[in-house]
Amino acid sequence: MTKKVPFDDAEVHVPLYKVYGGWLEDFTWSHYGILTSDEYLTCKEAWRKFNKWKRTMAKAIDRKIDYLFIYDTEHPDNPHLHVLLAGTEGIDVGHWAEEWEEKVGIVRKLVQYDPKKGARFYLGGKFLKDDAEIQIILSARLRAIAVMKEGGSNE
Repeated sequence: MTKKVPFDDAEVHVPLYKVYGGWLEDFTWSHYGILTSDEYLTCKEAWRKFNKWKRTMAKAIDRKIDYLFIYDTEHPDNPHLHVLLAGTEGIDVGHWAEEWEEKVGIVRKLVQYDPKKGARFYLGGKFLKDDAEIQIILSARLRAIAVMKEGGSNE
C-alpha cells in the first residue's frame, strides 16, 4: 500500500501544475472528457472500462487513439476519470457519450479540445489539490514520444 503524502504548500503544487500542464500541451489533443461510473470502480476496473470504450471507438473510426487517463479520487465514493484523447477528430461526440453511458455510467463532459485554452485549463487543477489522489496513465506511443524528447531510451 502506498502512503499518501499531503502537500499543502503552493511551492509544490504550482510547479507541478506548470510542468505537467506545459508538457501535455506538446501533444495534439482532440477531445477532453470527464467520465464516471454507476458503481464504485478501482483504478484498474476504471482503466479496463475506459480501454474497452477507447478500443471500440478506435475500431469504429479506423485509427489509433492516444490518450491521457487520470483516475481522480477527489470524490471518494465516486471516483471519476479525466481523459484527453488524440486522434479522435471528427467523431460523433453524442454517439460516444451514449456508448459510455449505456455500458458504464455518466459522461459529465465530452468536448472538443481547445488548444487556445491548453492542457492546463483542462487538467492542471488536478495537480493543485490536496484532497485527492490521482493516478495517471499515458498511451504507450505518447510515453515513447515523451522519453525521446527528454533524450532517454524507450526500453
